[in-house]
Amino acid sequence: MNRRGRPGGYLEPLTDTVPIHSWIHPWLPLLQARLEPLYPPIRSKLANALQRWHPSDTSARLILQPWKDVFSPGAWEAFMVKNILPKLALCLGDLVINPHQQQMEPFHWVMDWESMLSLSSLMSLLDKNFFPKWLQVLCSWLSNSPNYEEITKWYLGWKNSFSDTLLAQLLIKDKFNEALDIMNRAVASGVGGYMQPGARENIAYLTQTERRKDFQYEALQERREAESVAQRVSAGLPTNFKDLIQAKAEENNIVFMPLVAKRFEGKQLYTFGRIVVYIDRGVVFVQGEKTWVPTSLQSLIDMAK
Repeated sequence: MNRRGRPGGYLEPLTDTVPIHSWIHPWLPLLQARLEPLYPPIRSKLANALQRWHPSDTSARLILQPWKDVFSPGAWEAFMVKNILPKLALCLGDLVINPHQQQMEPFHWVMDWESMLSLSSLMSLLDKNFFPKWLQVLCSWLSNSPNYEEITKWYLGWKNSFSDTLLAQLLIKDKFNEALDIMNRAVASGVGGYMQPGARENIAYLTQTERRKDFQYEALQERREAESVAQRVSAGLPTNFKDLIQAKAEENNIVFMPLVAKRFEGKQLYTFGRIVVYIDRGVVFVQGEKTWVPTSLQSLIDMAK
């Protein structure tokens, strides 16, 4: 390939008028395996172009999106972790959470990458760089004679900023439930001085409504799982999530076995290749540096290879 834009030579993602995927992708159905040696230099060029990138610039996502399903899942995850996640973490680090004059743009810049990141990476990002700050602001606000109606709107406003997929994840549920617990403790103890009439009842109603939504969602998921189990039984397929993990491990030549006398909060720990995991309510959690992170089964397989 001698034309300008070749992966090994003059590819310049910041200046090329014709994106490289527009002339490589049409050949994928015919030359998939032969094109794979081009991918490392392409990733290198893209990484170089991202060195001065800021999440407010949406063009990076448009350039990278065509490669998401072309690079292997492992290569894509590694690229995101190295080149995108640190910039998103800095963006959340700079985010000022101000209940009275909130600028949402930095948060939206980060969340716009949801479809490009693995669920586990995005949740880890939010767990480390958003929720501690968010909960700290809530605690501070509650200690200064707050208007609980405003707090309720603030809580619901932030919750509505998360996708249904994220809100269904246990870690995200726990963070919002923690906020509810903080609010309930505040109204119960009378912290912060003057409290508007009905504040305690309003927070109790908010908590009851939110918990009822969680219960209804979990009931729906359990019903769907029961239907799925019935279908798997009739088809002779694995009947529970652990069996499904075992079947996928065998398909991919990955060792999946319990760790003798090793548990986390009462849940059995397993090795999945070189990774330590546990299973809770149909979700597999991977041991991270400081916490356990929920992940998809496909991401788990990619990490174990």
